[in-house]
Amino acid sequence: MGVPSAKANSPGDMKNKEDLRHILARIDGKGYRAYQDLEGAFDLGDFLLFVDHAQADPATLRGSSLAVADGVLAMNIGHTGVDQALVEDLADTVHTVFPTVYLIDGPEDYNSLLVATVQTTALETVRARLAALPEPYLSGVGRRALGRLQLWSGRRVVFTDDRAPVEQVVHTMLARYALAMARGQIEE
Repeated sequence: MGVPSAKANSPGDMKNKEDLRHILARIDGKGYRAYQDLEGAFDLGDFLLFVDHAQADPATLRGSSLAVADGVLAMNIGHTGVDQALVEDLADTVHTVFPTVYLIDGPEDYNSLLVATVQTTALETVRARLAALPEPYLSGVGRRALGRLQLWSGRRVVFTDDRAPVEQVVHTMLARYALAMARGQIEE
């Protein structure tokens, strides 16, 4: 594993999977700030989970890099169900830095999970690991993700410091969604 931050480094601060389950149950349905309770280190038996930073405010960005030698980036991205332009644009952008990018679509909640790995990974390996998760709660999540997991290989657009039309992409998505609703192509 990569080198975790000092806050997730002390063995005395290591939490276990029961602690994680308790925290997840407590923060379920809460706002972004509650996710900070996940920061720290968890010994889950087969692997260690380090949560270095949980974003408290979706409107702000963290300035420092969180990537470690063999880490992952996970990002929840909203979509309209009929238009995934923001998901695809962010996947393209992340793919310029991370060699492997996966998307897990959540069609029932208009969200996709983008997962990018620092090291190149194979889709078959990720699927096998998801299917083999031993802990019941995690294995249920893994099974749900299996049918939705896809390797991202598209190349549409890349956001950069001088070209990041996020507002334009989101406004276009909303306009397409409204048109589809007006045409009866979507039921709400």
